[in-house]
Amino acid sequence: MKVMNEKTVQYATLSLAVIAVLLLVYMVAFAPSAQQQLSPTTPTPMVTQTPAACPQATPTHSVDEAKRYLARVMASYSDMAYAEVPTPQFNPYNGEWEANITISRNNTIQRVFIRIIDSPALQLDKAYLEGPKPLVISDNWVVTNGTIRIAGKIPCVLEAGCGNKTCVWEFADPYDRYSISAEEKMNAFLARHNGSVEFTYRILLTQSALLENNYGKEEVERISKYFICAQDQGLLAPLKKCALDKYKTKGVDAPLTKSELDACLPEGLDMEKFERCVSTAYVRIASDKTLAETYLGVSGLTTPSVVFGCQYRVHPTYLEHGFCAIYPDGNCTTR
Repeated sequence: MKVMNEKTVQYATLSLAVIAVLLLVYMVAFAPSAQQQLSPTTPTPMVTQTPAACPQATPTHSVDEAKRYLARVMASYSDMAYAEVPTPQFNPYNGEWEANITISRNNTIQRVFIRIIDSPALQLDKAYLEGPKPLVISDNWVVTNGTIRIAGKIPCVLEAGCGNKTCVWEFADPYDRYSISAEEKMNAFLARHNGSVEFTYRILLTQSALLENNYGKEEVERISKYFICAQDQGLLAPLKKCALDKYKTKGVDAPLTKSELDACLPEGLDMEKFERCVSTAYVRIASDKTLAETYLGVSGLTTPSVVFGCQYRVHPTYLEHGFCAIYPDGNCTTR
């Protein structure tokens, strides 16, 4: 019995030794790495990228090229033509030119943010104004507030009849209330720059075309013919003032009658020459419309519109500002 107990103890001891060796081998083989031995509550360190570490784009266009394109974008929208062209800033993190535009029109302020993709061919990305983007970008471009440079136009030549002065053409409708309300600003501008500009009043029938439905073409166009022919003799100003004052006090949208216009004919008018002119002045009205389409564009036939030097279209609100920006050596009172 004693012998059996000793063998049993030896066997048990040997088994325990084998088990201990196997456990040691297992622990060594499957011991956790140093990284795994970190406490589960210890967060894994995060690498934070600084702005300097982010990839930055390099512009493919110069600042001047981006500004010129921005000026074309502004000319594509009607309201943005009333703003000064800012210098866009390149954002290297999104590869876009960005600009904030402030529009001042009719005593209201509106701000617009524009982004332009800096692709090899500059493309408009976003312009938050007037709803959808324009179908095409204009070839014209904004020079300054209310002033657009007309693409492809050269300065007026001597044949335009302006000599060494700057040609100033006003496209207006005698029965258009906007044209009438702009008279005061136009007259003040002409008085200030009388020695440096050559003014021509041109006919562009807008509101008058609506009056023709009720009063007929001949009755409505008579005032335009009178203005053209009086201008040929240098007597437009007194005739126009008398006729427009009479129309404003008429109280209804009805053309002035022949007798009402005849009462406004100024002294010194060569009546024989005047009447010959009136009989063919309809040709001049058609010619003025063709000229307006050439310089104002099909979509820009609104009155009143002013053209400086056969190259610049200027809104009457910005006559002085636009003139001084284009011709800074002139007799300018403001910039």
